[in-house]
Amino acid sequence: QQGAYENETHVRETIVRPILRELGWDIEDPQQLQPEYRLKDGTRLDYGLSIDGKLRVIIEVKAVGNLKEADLQLFQYDFHAGTPLALLTDGREWQFYYVYGTGDYPDRLVRILDILEHEIDEVMHYLSRYLAFEEVKLERAEKSAKKDLQDKTNREAAKKAIPKAWQRLAVYEPNEQLVNLLTEETAQEAGGGAPNKDDVIAFLQNLTPSSATYALPQTLAESPRAVYKPLKTPAKTKAKPQKSNESSSKQGQKRTIIYKLLGVRKACSNATLAYAAIIKSLTHRDPKFLDRLAYKLGEKQLSREKFRRSIKIGDWHINTDIANSNKIKHLEIACEVAGIKFGKDLTLQKSSKKLSSYKFSASLGGATNESVSAIEIYVEIMEILASKYPNLLNQLVSKLGTKQLSQDKANIIEPIKLSNGWFLTKALNNPAKKKFLTKTCEIAGIKAGRGKDLEFDFPNA
Repeated sequence: QQGAYENETHVRETIVRPILRELGWDIEDPQQLQPEYRLKDGTRLDYGLSIDGKLRVIIEVKAVGNLKEADLQLFQYDFHAGTPLALLTDGREWQFYYVYGTGDYPDRLVRILDILEHEIDEVMHYLSRYLAFEEVKLERAEKSAKKDLQDKTNREAAKKAIPKAWQRLAVYEPNEQLVNLLTEETAQEAGGGAPNKDDVIAFLQNLTPSSATYALPQTLAESPRAVYKPLKTPAKTKAKPQKSNESSSKQGQKRTIIYKLLGVRKACSNATLAYAAIIKSLTHRDPKFLDRLAYKLGEKQLSREKFRRSIKIGDWHINTDIANSNKIKHLEIACEVAGIKFGKDLTLQKSSKKLSSYKFSASLGGATNESVSAIEIYVEIMEILASKYPNLLNQLVSKLGTKQLSQDKANIIEPIKLSNGWFLTKALNNPAKKKFLTKTCEIAGIKAGRGKDLEFDFPNA
């Protein structure tokens, strides 16, 4: 975003190669990673990925923002390379193609990942799915790309068929379930007075094809044909106990919520934040997810309008003024809508452990996180500071010595390796971590504390 990556070579060396290393490729082994791979016609592409002497994936790298029409060049390369998987990237955007698909080049595009716009969990999931060494070696990457492309093709074909289906369902011969649903919704909107069903049918039949197409809710477009009733909102009298929960939370009895979604473990300081974080993660996996979920939960739980207490996700507001038991019910429905299993793909757990956390100011990128692992938060803060201030670690060593930080692993008790090759000690209690980070901020020339450049917190225990 700030123009730090000036050209294609910079992107290739400082973004693509490190990511390939994290995905299990030995980037120093020319039998695996082959820069400037020479094709049969003599042309060269940026990278070929090979296993056991067989070319499996080709990668073409461009400078940031230069991907327009580059798919033509990629497919010209693959015509000679013959790999099922091809990747086009400018470092920020990663375009995955299943070359053996049918149609024009855009028709074979499986997925686009934007590492700045998408959640890091989603980015890592799909990078691993299509590009991890083990996935490619066992040919699971090819099978995954083929399946995902077929799912995408089927979804797009179904989407194109929606207007005709809507006309048949709602205009020509109104479906009885649709009539009943509209009758019920109208009664709620009118405050209890149900309309005559003949009036409802006449309304539907008076829709023109163009207005019928426009009137089609996205929720119906993404749902099975069967019409589902929205989940009824619990009576307000049943939601009152939540106030006592909140008041007890303020007295220090708040429980940490630990959840695991599709293999990624996270922790939140309360049920409301966990509820919103899970919904947000599912939304990043599928942009249409909230449309379908709104159709299931109803507008009293998920709406374009604000609630008395709500959290905004995209253009939607999700009602958080509900009991925790209802949050769990809604998450079960969310898993059903997302096509995953509650209790298996999503698990929830209460914990009495207090969270460690950090929050950088907007001027420093705005990164934030919380975890039951104090060392995880400690290391993340140091990683971020080291990346923003390149000479910071050398300055720290000159001021504090090498007991807590060093480039030599032998100097450190219980070392943990940072991404830049330095070693940081884990053998500090939480008060010592706070002291060390405060000194680090001071040397970096930033302020630590509530409302400052960096806020961080570790339990005293």
